[in-house]
Amino acid sequence: MPQQLSVSQLTANDSLQEFIFNSPLINTSDRGFERTYMNNAYQTGDVINIRKQNQRLGQRGRVGVIEDVNEETTPLVIGPEYLDLIAFNSKELTLKVTEEVTEFQRRYVSPTVLRLLSMLETDCMNAAVLDTNYFVGSPTALLSDFSIIDNAYATMIELGMPTNDCSIIIGPRDGSAIKSSNQNAFNPILNKDISFASVLGHFSIFDVFTSPATVVHQAGTGAGAPVVSVVPLSGATTISMSGFTPSAIGVLTAGDTITFGIAGSPGGVESVHAVSKQATGQLMPFTVQANVNADVAGNATVTISPAIISDIANPRRNVSQNIPLNSQVNLLGANLRYRIGYAYSSRAFSLVVPPLHRAQGAVECGLATDEKTGVSLRIIKAWDQIQGLDSMRIEFIAGFKAHQQYALKMISAVS
Repeated sequence: MPQQLSVSQLTANDSLQEFIFNSPLINTSDRGFERTYMNNAYQTGDVINIRKQNQRLGQRGRVGVIEDVNEETTPLVIGPEYLDLIAFNSKELTLKVTEEVTEFQRRYVSPTVLRLLSMLETDCMNAAVLDTNYFVGSPTALLSDFSIIDNAYATMIELGMPTNDCSIIIGPRDGSAIKSSNQNAFNPILNKDISFASVLGHFSIFDVFTSPATVVHQAGTGAGAPVVSVVPLSGATTISMSGFTPSAIGVLTAGDTITFGIAGSPGGVESVHAVSKQATGQLMPFTVQANVNADVAGNATVTISPAIISDIANPRRNVSQNIPLNSQVNLLGANLRYRIGYAYSSRAFSLVVPPLHRAQGAVECGLATDEKTGVSLRIIKAWDQIQGLDSMRIEFIAGFKAHQQYALKMISAVS
């Protein structure tokens, strides 16, 4: 009989702390919907329908008209599972593998947990890129100035976003540029936290974090002079365009940001404040959802998010006017690679990591759930007598959803 490593519960408890504190988006996400799964069975693919905040038109005058409730939901899908397996044969257990819990955690379990965390954080950031349309910054400059961070705050106010408990996640080089340009604002004497520990602290209304999980995006070429070829109906999520270079490949790519017309001109399609519906004076950005190639005539159909809601009788109207025929299509950073970070309020990103059940037939099963965040982790040990392997399975299950009405993309150069 091989040695038994009775470490599953202890390593689950230790690994849970790494899970909670090593990924900023995971740590700052909204966990309110996790309670749905605390006392219920679940499976990968199950859906939580999250209600969007209701919006109203309002009326003027003495006589009122009953306004219908326009309630909408957005789905959060549970899954995928994140897991890894570690296996040792009898000889390795006898001669090489330590049974000391702290050392076993450091050598074998921690690298696995950190890798799984990195995968989840990366998946969350990639999802946020497609689900977020508003932005600040430039694809040709680092986020090196306090005014750019504060501009994110101004943009959130302009759009009617909540500004409580806000965070920003940016790339390491953007963090370095911010520290360099703002170091003296913190202390005339060298501040070790700012200079050496990558602790950016609080800027404007944001807690600022750096993360390598920020997304490097390759924009489409935008080849040609694209225009809108068919006026879309209110509520449309596809736009017909013409004027691309015939048969051009990759004119737009998933995650691209596009706008229509020229700001301040009669044809400019501007964003509006979520409550007052007043135009912001800024062009309304939309996010391309799939790669686009032009056909032989230079035409293309482009899927976008959010839907274009131009009907003035719709309380969820998000543009100043419908997109006019032949309106020019503007592509942010055409043919450039740039980095995308994330600025958001506490309601902008929902994360569910539901509790896993105790596995049957395992030699050991360690379960750990953090009471404050709801994060749940399972570590299982089993013995394969046919193969002579003592294996350990480390896993969790997650579901996540970004909400574009509460967040901005932070655009910066790849230096």
